[in-house]
Amino acid sequence: MNTNSFITREGILLDGNSITQKEAPIHLCRKGKTLHAVIRKSASINSLLSLIRVIRAFEDLIHVTYNQNNKQVEIGPAPSDIICLAIGRFALLKAEASRQKLSQSHLYSSGDAIRHDQSLPDVFRQLIASHSPSDLTSNALLKLHNHDLSGTSFYFSKQTSIFCLGKIPDHYFWPEKILLSNDSVDKENFGQNAEAIMIVLETALACRTPILQKGLMKSENSEVSEFFPFARLAIPMASIAEQPFNYRVLTMAIRQSDNAVMV
Repeated sequence: MNTNSFITREGILLDGNSITQKEAPIHLCRKGKTLHAVIRKSASINSLLSLIRVIRAFEDLIHVTYNQNNKQVEIGPAPSDIICLAIGRFALLKAEASRQKLSQSHLYSSGDAIRHDQSLPDVFRQLIASHSPSDLTSNALLKLHNHDLSGTSFYFSKQTSIFCLGKIPDHYFWPEKILLSNDSVDKENFGQNAEAIMIVLETALACRTPILQKGLMKSENSEVSEFFPFARLAIPMASIAEQPFNYRVLTMAIRQSDNAVMV
C-alpha cells in the first residue's frame, strides 16, 4: 500500500489530500516498509529539520533523493541514523551557502571523527568515550560528572521544534551577546548561526550518537574578517522511548587555535 504526505517550507507535515505535489518542497511516500523522500530545490531549512524529525521515528528503511550541485543524489534504502546524518549534512551546506560565507563546516559521526581526526581535543574524545548508546536518558549525565563540564552547554526541547539553553559555559567568547538560561536558539541570540546549531542538535538526536561539527567560521559582528577553526561536539541525552519535550543535548564548542570556549 502506498501512502503520501508532504512537508511545507514552514516545516508543517501534511497528508496527501492537503497539498499538491508541485507545491511541496518535500514529498514522502511509503511503499511497503520503505519510506521514500524526495527533496526539491525549494526545500527550506525548516522543512529539512522537520524531515529529520519524521525520519528519526521511522523504524524501517528509508530512501532519499535530492539535488546537490546540479546532480541528483540518492541515498539508501538505509536505516534512519544514516539518512538523518546525510540530511543534516545537506541542510548545513544549504544553511551556510545562504549566510554570506560566515562559516564552512561539515558534520561527522563520532566514530569517523575519532578515527580520522588527530586534532580532536582530548576532552572531546573523553566525552565521546563516556557516551553509551544504550543509555541516552538523563541518567547518562551521571557518567559525565568525572569530566570538567564548565565549558559545556546544555540544550533542552521546549517544544517539538524549539530548543532552549539550560546551561551556559562559565566563560565564553562567542556569541558576543550575554546569554541566559531559557534563551531560545534563534537569530536574536545566535545570529545567522542559529540554523546551523539547530541542525547539529536535531541531527545528534536523530542519530542517537555524538555528532561533531568542524570547520571554519567568523563573527558576523566583528571587525576582524579572518576565519578561525572551530569544533562543536553534540551529545544526545534522550532515548527513542522518551517524548520530545524530554529531549536534551549536551554540547561543547571551542576555537581550535587556542581552545577558547564557544556556546
